Amino acid sequence: MANFFTPLTNEFTFELPDNPISWVAWMIWFGVLVFITVRNRESAFRLDRQSVIWLALLSFLVVIVTPFFGFPVDGDSGNDQSIHLMVFAAVPWMLAGGFLGLTPAVLLAGITGLLLAYLDTHSIFTPLLFMTASILFTLGLRQRYRTWVYRLLRFPLFSAVAAGLALIPVTFCALILDGTGSLTDRAVEALVRFQGMYGALAGMVLFGGLVCLVVRLFTGEKWGSKGELKSTPGEEHIRVRFTWLVLTVTLALLTIGMVLQWRSAEAAARRTAVLEITETSNLVSEGLAGFISSGQSVLQSMREDGRLVNQDPTAMTQTLGSLASAYPYFDELAFINPEGQVIAAFPSENLPTFFLLEVDQPFLQEALSSTATASVVLTSSAKISFLANVRNAEGYVTGVLWGRTGLETNLLMQPYVTALVDVTKNGGSGQVVGKDGLVIFHTDPGQIRGQYTGSTFVTPTFYEREEPIKGRVLEYYQPVGDVGLAVITDMPVTTIRTAAMEKVLPVFLSGVSLIGVVLIVGNILFGRVQRDILEIEAAAEKITSGEWSVSLPRKRYTGEMDRLAGVFQKMLGTVRSRMQKQSELLSVSERITGQLKLHDSLQVVLLAALEHGVSSARIVLLEETQRKGRTTLGQQFGLGKHAQAIAALDEDVLMLSQSRGQFVMRDSQIARQFHLGKGFPYQGLMFAIPLNWKNLPLGVFWVTFDDRTTLSEDNFAYFNDLAHKAATAIINTKAFDESLTTRKRLESILTSLSDPVILADERGEVVYLNEAARQLPGIGRQKGIGVPLPALFVDEDLKAWSVMPGEEQQSKEITTPDGKTYQASISPLTVDGRKVGTAGIFRDISQYKQKDDLKTEFVTMVSHELRSPLTLVQGYAKIIRLAGNLNDQQDTYLANIINSVEEMKVLVQDLLELGRLDSGEALMLEEVSVEEVINKVRDSMEPLARQKHIDVRLDLPEEPVFIEADPMLLVQAINNLVDNAIQFTRNGRSILISARKQDESVLFAVQDDGPGIAPLDQRKIFKPFFHPEGQATVESRSGSGLGLSIVKSIVERHGGKVWFDSKLGQGSTFYLQIPLVQPRL
Repeated sequence: MANFFTPLTNEFTFELPDNPISWVAWMIWFGVLVFITVRNRESAFRLDRQSVIWLALLSFLVVIVTPFFGFPVDGDSGNDQSIHLMVFAAVPWMLAGGFLGLTPAVLLAGITGLLLAYLDTHSIFTPLLFMTASILFTLGLRQRYRTWVYRLLRFPLFSAVAAGLALIPVTFCALILDGTGSLTDRAVEALVRFQGMYGALAGMVLFGGLVCLVVRLFTGEKWGSKGELKSTPGEEHIRVRFTWLVLTVTLALLTIGMVLQWRSAEAAARRTAVLEITETSNLVSEGLAGFISSGQSVLQSMREDGRLVNQDPTAMTQTLGSLASAYPYFDELAFINPEGQVIAAFPSENLPTFFLLEVDQPFLQEALSSTATASVVLTSSAKISFLANVRNAEGYVTGVLWGRTGLETNLLMQPYVTALVDVTKNGGSGQVVGKDGLVIFHTDPGQIRGQYTGSTFVTPTFYEREEPIKGRVLEYYQPVGDVGLAVITDMPVTTIRTAAMEKVLPVFLSGVSLIGVVLIVGNILFGRVQRDILEIEAAAEKITSGEWSVSLPRKRYTGEMDRLAGVFQKMLGTVRSRMQKQSELLSVSERITGQLKLHDSLQVVLLAALEHGVSSARIVLLEETQRKGRTTLGQQFGLGKHAQAIAALDEDVLMLSQSRGQFVMRDSQIARQFHLGKGFPYQGLMFAIPLNWKNLPLGVFWVTFDDRTTLSEDNFAYFNDLAHKAATAIINTKAFDESLTTRKRLESILTSLSDPVILADERGEVVYLNEAARQLPGIGRQKGIGVPLPALFVDEDLKAWSVMPGEEQQSKEITTPDGKTYQASISPLTVDGRKVGTAGIFRDISQYKQKDDLKTEFVTMVSHELRSPLTLVQGYAKIIRLAGNLNDQQDTYLANIINSVEEMKVLVQDLLELGRLDSGEALMLEEVSVEEVINKVRDSMEPLARQKHIDVRLDLPEEPVFIEADPMLLVQAINNLVDNAIQFTRNGRSILISARKQDESVLFAVQDDGPGIAPLDQRKIFKPFFHPEGQATVESRSGSGLGLSIVKSIVERHGGKVWFDSKLGQGSTFYLQIPLVQPRL
């Protein structure tokens, strides 16, 4: 865990390249990054106080997170200095890219790269890699292109993944530039280091993308750039599309080809290396076996020399010298007596240094006591020793003859040593190892006498292992017989990759060059195509702006562009001709619009026809009353030099057009069809078009030509348009005349009305006042047309009425200064669902109001006068009943009297209550709980419901709801509804009282299971004294008939509304909607 927090413990330094090409490439790369940053900087970014604070915080974060929190990413380099993945190193500059923009992100990425280059990678290209990653990430994150790919890139994680993929070739190029040696060596070194470097860099970017994704979820709109989406470069430029397509396809093909080529080349190089080291090992192994056999034979021959028995040391030394000269095989010879002492050696100067190690003693003792002739011993001198005992004539061992030779000095081993040395030419090595692991021979002299640290095997074995310096190597272990020696050869994997790279790199460079050539040539060709397209586009833009004097440059276009230019020129001529005719038709329409008379409008059409080469043009209309019956001539219009002469054909042409429709006739056909007499002017061509409006025949428009001309499609279209405009002019003139007549009739009707009428347009400006409205009291001096409706009045009530919303009809009682009362209604005027104005109508209801007041006053007075007599009658009846001595019949009569008086008292009370409500008496408002109101109603109606075994259920809001209202009136209104529900509900059933909050109001509802209300009765249900016809029983028809009228008055006094839903046989539900807060006047 400690290594995760502080993983960077290597030497802190920069390793500067010694190759000038690397420095030039570094400066060019850095310049390109600076150029891209400046070119794509955002104008919205300002180095203000907030931005400086952000930069300071993120810079501090760079210093904190870059050196800490990481772990090594093992590559394939073979050394112990792994590149580290610093988990949070990319987070600061990626946050800067999301919040601040490109420039701060690149700056912070450069600082991060410098820190990691000094602390970890030691490469000057590390800052450039981080700056490149920041540009790729930030540009993808902040772009505003509209396609789905670019929309994905605006998410941090996708942008990080895209940047990581783009860093693959960039990282490989950086490692090549940072390497040493030839281009092949650099490429191989880059390949070895790529896994660690790219794994660390991509891991940092990917983890930073995850952090930025979380930050984006919490910051929302503050993240990224803002602005409208725009087209991608590929959508706007064909060269960009071509470049992207070629790059995508060719790079994909090149990548696939290089992967296959690399695998093939690496496999071939591996086979070659394996063959080389196995053949060399086998050759040397065979040579060693012969070398050992020869040494044993030579030593056997030497020990047969009789001079080796019973000689003094001096003579023994001479004898060894003569044997060495006779058998030039050993580098050193020695004679050891039975006590194990060296008594003679050759060369004689080696006697002091010829010593035996402890490990040699067992072999020496074996030679002194054994009957064997020879054995092999490995000594500290890293030479091969041969031992043979010497016996006298009696067969006793008199000593041991010891011979030593080195592999590199023995003439018999020279070819095999050379074969081992040849392995080093390809970066490999060879060695001979004894059974105790001592290196007897090595192609690197510094390794001789060292200890072999690899694996040992009893059979020839090929395997791959890791070495501290060489990295991964292919090694072949070849045991040599049963003498304990082994030949070991190896080849570094880098050598194999170098051999493979030498085959692949030329192919790769050729492929890249070919892609470059294709891109250059394609861009040149598509550049020409794009320029041609831009020329045509510029001409089309001029046409759209109304500039018709446009022509393409006179040059030879190539291929399809030449055909496109020809089609464009043809289209341009056609469009120019049609636009000219459309312009003429527009001019005709404008001139017709300014005419109010039919004759003047049709003269414009005839003149337009004469301007297009016709000799004469005529328009013949059907008689108005005959348009649906027999063809009868109406009005006739004509222009041209033969207009009067050919007028005789009007009726025939009209009849022919009605039966055949549009037709064209030439001179001979005209003569045969119309039987022209002598002196009739020659007509080369006749063209007639029937005038219709929505299948209603209006007449015919026909023209003649003096010559045998040929009409084109444009001519046909032009004359048909003229005919359509003529028909439109006829209909418009007729509609104008009819609307003018209708307007005059309407004005006469409105003027004759005694009620004031005011009309306003959609802007609220007065367009009409009848005479009664002009005399309306409260209107100011501005009685003219065109003034705003509120400005028409000086009376405040009338002003308030004039500004009432006019989306639906609304009415209001208004009392004018002269004491009259009007029912003022204002309602919208709509045409086809569109509001075109407002109508205000004042109805004088002064007499009705006076009569209503008298009625109310009379009812109230009578009600007050009836209460006392009714109370007395009821009291006396009860006293008589209590006095006793009454028979059953008399008691029944008194009970009927008491019940009738009670009903009359209820009626009188309802009349008084209704009068009080109608009088406008102020409400006693207070804040009351909805639940409390409902409970009061239930408690008061519970006895009545219990008599009929009716269950009163409640549905109240979960949370307390308070309403501003007159609690007594509100309880009375709901009481009346519940009383009706109990009356009309059958015994044993239930009713439901509910209340719920609805926006700024409370909705009360009373639901019963009664017989329902008939559709004919529903319109009159709230009228006073009304009893529905469907109430069959006496009980259901009891009551004053004022209950629902009182409910309606109470609800309206509270600014609410009451309605109901009812179906016969399914019961009824009455609704009361009361505002939460009463409006303040």
